[in-house]
Amino acid sequence: RWLGYTHEPLRGHTEHPVVLQLGGADPEAMRQAAALAAPYQYDAINLNCGCPSERVSGRGCFGAQLMRSPEVVEQLVLAIREGLADSTPVTVKCRIGVDEKLEDVETSYETLTHFVRRLSE
Repeated sequence: RWLGYTHEPLRGHTEHPVVLQLGGADPEAMRQAAALAAPYQYDAINLNCGCPSERVSGRGCFGAQLMRSPEVVEQLVLAIREGLADSTPVTVKCRIGVDEKLEDVETSYETLTHFVRRLSE
């Protein structure tokens, strides 16, 4: 849903940065969403890979569950960039880990660094 944002100054000032957050696991839907957002000139587009809520991440590969599939996230980021067709930054919100139980901190750290490396290349 759109909240009535405009890049035009409101009452003599414009607040920045204004970032749009997208969520989902379908690259084509993300490309289309980014294309719809492009005319609004957001300062950045953020992909939500950090929401642990059962309402969000419990619906398949969405929110924090996306961290389990960095190859999917990579495709989503590429699709968003394609939809924007400009230099608007694309960021990814993520968590330190996916599970509440971080019994094996070393494995969690390795998973996080693999996720970040995969997306930063």
